Amino acid sequence: MTQFIRDKAAATEAQQKLALSFLFAQDSAGLATDGVLTGLAVAQTVTASASVVIGKGAGVVQDSVLNGASMLVLDTDLTLDVLTANPVGGLPRNDLVVFDAATVSAGSGGVRAIIGTPNASPTDPSVPATAIPLARLRHAASATTIPTAKIDPLLVQTSLFGGPFRMGSKRFAWKSLAFGTGDASGDRTVTQGAGFTPAVVTGSIDAPFRIGFTNFTSTTFSLQIVQTDGTGYPSLTGTVYVFLAE
Repeated sequence: MTQFIRDKAAATEAQQKLALSFLFAQDSAGLATDGVLTGLAVAQTVTASASVVIGKGAGVVQDSVLNGASMLVLDTDLTLDVLTANPVGGLPRNDLVVFDAATVSAGSGGVRAIIGTPNASPTDPSVPATAIPLARLRHAASATTIPTAKIDPLLVQTSLFGGPFRMGSKRFAWKSLAFGTGDASGDRTVTQGAGFTPAVVTGSIDAPFRIGFTNFTSTTFSLQIVQTDGTGYPSLTGTVYVFLAE
């Protein structure tokens, strides 16, 4: 067992990456969920060309618990050549744009294109465990430009641990929230901290009582706790585990 403080000068790079992994949404304890934190959208150049533009942003990738998490940062928009260096022949081809921690560590650019295999019915190339996919580029036979219609977004959002995440335009969050005593009907106000007004809240408590959620705002909701005979339980305090959906 190793104990250390991440921000001390004596902490190694490996220890700093291991500590970083606990700050993000988790697949399991110490294994950060791969994905994009913000930005990194892939688009055509102003006039469709052999290149694409990747917007500035950040993501996180972790291939194993022991390796820790890598936070990948692109601090300005990047134009990435794809077809000049890798022309499309007489068969269609799928390429993937990825952000790869391994190639950053090796001293070359982390945002890169993984070139697929030409085929009448092309499939996507494999993505290494050190990379997050950003977009699929679908090239017709002999294509020389990459228009918007041939760019499929593959961004998967992740977040800080306990923070909201996105699916499309909607935000979601899991929270473990403390609640205090309520009124005679069992209602009490709980501060939710997700940063958005949910349309749906559902959850559970560590007690054999019925619960309900109402009065959703951007900062709070009402939690009602009712005993099995239907009367409110105002004196109970504890923790409620909730899922909030926008």
